[in-house]
Amino acid sequence: MEDVYGQGSEEFLLLAGTGALFQQDRFGMPGWEPVVERMAMRLRGEDKEFVSYLAARECLGFEAWLATAPSLVHDDLPRVVESLRLAPYRLDAQVLQWFTWNPVLTHRGT
Repeated sequence: MEDVYGQGSEEFLLLAGTGALFQQDRFGMPGWEPVVERMAMRLRGEDKEFVSYLAARECLGFEAWLATAPSLVHDDLPRVVESLRLAPYRLDAQVLQWFTWNPVLTHRGT
């Protein structure tokens, strides 16, 4: 079956499947749930290694770093966590931008 770009569905599925092998911690993949759980722990200040990372690498104390978050992150963390888990595209653009440029989701730890 040919699509409008001249490549068959089989090629698309092969490329999509190959990407899934290397991106297990992205939205919709099996590794996404643990990423969101780590993020929630970090936002509650429960990940002491992350707090140390902020102080050493970002030169920010935890409270100062958290103050840079949009108000929704402060006011309704359970809603943010649930939205990130199930439908991140429903979050406000300001919230998504903060997560994009912030180590809370991407920092791998030691």
